Amino acid sequence: MTISIIRHTKVYNPENICYGQQDIELASSFVSDATHIVSYCQNKSKSIIFSSPSTRCIQLAQLCFPHHTIHIDTRLVEMNFGTWQGKPWKTLEEESRLFYESFTPYTPFPQGESFDDVCQRIQNFFLDIQYLNDTNVILFTHGGTIRACLSYLQHIPMEQACMMPVEFGQIFTHSEL
Repeated sequence: MTISIIRHTKVYNPENICYGQQDIELASSFVSDATHIVSYCQNKSKSIIFSSPSTRCIQLAQLCFPHHTIHIDTRLVEMNFGTWQGKPWKTLEEESRLFYESFTPYTPFPQGESFDDVCQRIQNFFLDIQYLNDTNVILFTHGGTIRACLSYLQHIPMEQACMMPVEFGQIFTHSEL
């Protein structure tokens, strides 16, 4: 099984809010931002496609695979940042500084999830799809979720994985489950 994990492209976020699981529009440059992803997906027509339920991921999946069934899986949603979601980062400066001073992967965001919570749901997702032995699988998802995927698939400790950079539109591949 080959697994491709794709982060959605840039979002429209002029207020620079912490959006997490909040549905937020893709940037007006979406189609041009996605050119390399569409190109990557062109020879993957026999793949099974999964997407986060977030509109930003579904739109990208539909652009890349307009004639495929896209399986929506809530386990692929972004981390829940709790009370921070929807707030501008500038209003969270002091709170986020204090939070990150004592951060561990087991520390939940205020009324939200921890990175460990995300890793647990991703582990359950991969256990459920392991029967797709000789199939190519493509996931359209988010930065935090991708970090959890990489932690699981590549056996990267959570403490390292949760800090890995994941760019908008970045594609990761893994050859076995």
